[in-house]
Amino acid sequence: MFRPFVLFLVLLLLADSARAGWIVIKNETKTAVVIQEVADKPGKRGKQVRLLPGEVYREFHLLAGEKKYEVYDPKAPTKPLCRETLSWKATDLTFKVELVEKVVKLSPAKPVLLASADQPPMKR
Repeated sequence: MFRPFVLFLVLLLLADSARAGWIVIKNETKTAVVIQEVADKPGKRGKQVRLLPGEVYREFHLLAGEKKYEVYDPKAPTKPLCRETLSWKATDLTFKVELVEKVVKLSPAKPVLLASADQPPMKR
């Protein structure tokens, strides 16, 4: 009696993880930037992540959702260059930090190929 219940729970967890996805943010500017998650409550912030030009940050999310991010210049961390709310379904999504007409934007982008256990290592 106990084994079918455990099997059911395992299958349920596997079904949820099949819907999971990666949020990927790529720095397509020519300078380093800092991205940081911002909560709705004042004073609450996520960790700061510094991205060099061309560098990619990725974060795993089990379910669909929405997060607010701010992009900063590391040399002037008190003034955000942009603020964006990113929404996603439970699939892989890619966003890019780009400079458009002297304005920094965080916008959707083409998917970035990420190394995974399923893929052979890249040749150099």
